[in-house]
Amino acid sequence: MKIFFLGTPDYALRSLKRLAAEHEIVGVLAQPDRRVGRHGKRVPPPTAAFAREKGIRLFQPERPRGKEFRRQVESLGAELAVVIAYGHLLRSWLIDMCPQGMINAHGSVLPAYRGAAPIQRAILDGCTETGVTVQKVVFEMDAGPVLLVEKTAIGPEETSGQLFE
Repeated sequence: MKIFFLGTPDYALRSLKRLAAEHEIVGVLAQPDRRVGRHGKRVPPPTAAFAREKGIRLFQPERPRGKEFRRQVESLGAELAVVIAYGHLLRSWLIDMCPQGMINAHGSVLPAYRGAAPIQRAILDGCTETGVTVQKVVFEMDAGPVLLVEKTAIGPEETSGQLFE
């Protein structure tokens, strides 16, 4: 299947690699490279580095909009879009462009912790359980039909980094 992947951090990279092993990734949309450290060296996000390494078409606009961006993305011919921790609200044309739609893997058991930082927020709130929800994306944040839920316990001393793993 031809997949357009939208995601930025390490949390998204594992899924991107797994999808790339079994499907054709026709494009990756990630946040732009950012300056890091004392010397301000530009560092690509993990998904962007992977796309460059594998020769996958990479998009890194500050904002995912504009006629030229839309034309380029629609020309990929993706059948399905997968979004995992991309970091921008998406336009309806992007959500609706693929015949198989768009799915999202969200780092909480929805409806809990919609939006950003769900793993960190679950730990801060003292939750003993969280998980991942895979859902169909609709034009409202984390509100689409749920396709799959995988739960996991949160240990009393577990950090967000450990839980990400």
